[in-house]
Amino acid sequence: MKKKVLTWCAVVGLSLSLLGCGENDNTGDGIYANVSENKKIEQNMDGKTDSETDDKNETAESLALSEILYGNEVSVWYDCDRIDKVAIPDVYVMYGDGTYMKDSEYTFGELSKMTDKEIIAWAENSFEERNAGICVYCYTHSEEMKELLNSFGYEEYMAETIINIVGADKRLVAINPDYAETAEAGAELLREEIAKRIAEEGTPKYRYGISVETDASGNSVQKEKIYFEEKQYYYNENGEAIQIVQPDRSWGEEALVGDVYESTYSGWRQSCGNYFLQRIESQDMVYQLDEVGTEGILVDEEVQFD
Repeated sequence: MKKKVLTWCAVVGLSLSLLGCGENDNTGDGIYANVSENKKIEQNMDGKTDSETDDKNETAESLALSEILYGNEVSVWYDCDRIDKVAIPDVYVMYGDGTYMKDSEYTFGELSKMTDKEIIAWAENSFEERNAGICVYCYTHSEEMKELLNSFGYEEYMAETIINIVGADKRLVAINPDYAETAEAGAELLREEIAKRIAEEGTPKYRYGISVETDASGNSVQKEKIYFEEKQYYYNENGEAIQIVQPDRSWGEEALVGDVYESTYSGWRQSCGNYFLQRIESQDMVYQLDEVGTEGILVDEEVQFD
């Protein structure tokens, strides 16, 4: 089967799915505010003809998404609406064991001056300081936590409210004022119980998985998706969580490459408008879609997190 190959400038140019498509806390005039630096680019982004690109692909190193994610101990990715020194992206630290953590604090300008090791260390320290493992554990063991709260005397509605509070990780959860005190007390109790379990079992992280989508024959891969376990929260004007969804976002056809100081970033546009990017060392590298039969990659199925 002939492998489909893309230039590394489009490192995630494979219709990936991504969860984090919320608004970023940044300023500027839009995705292409710096037109001279951030270029809208097509499938063949280096300006060469198809034959020239094919010739380069024959000699350049070729990497599949599974090799980048599962083949490395850890890698750093960015979810943002543009490449801009003042933009604040969501940073995804993705581990080769299929887990990840996400955080957001620094601008692209600040991140561009940090090494990947420094970014990973910051994300891991922040994860610990926020006790984010408690949120992850509560979410990934929600049914078990509900049964535990029921055994403590909390009814179904209150148990679900408490789980939403503990599992939300800094997010606002709408609580009936009449039950707020009871809910907060229950949340503190649940945090203490989860902390005991984490001390024994270790700190958990959210998981991700990869799936490919094929053509009508079922043999040729057309696009590839990354699924993230963490739910996406949406809020109304009062800051109340009104919708929670699982990741399933197809990417569009438009790629982006741009520089911030001495760092170069490249990635692909998602259907929600954001980009998923990675800092790259060389634009001469090439990237290929995973093939049908690649170990650990689902085919024409959504990734389910049990």
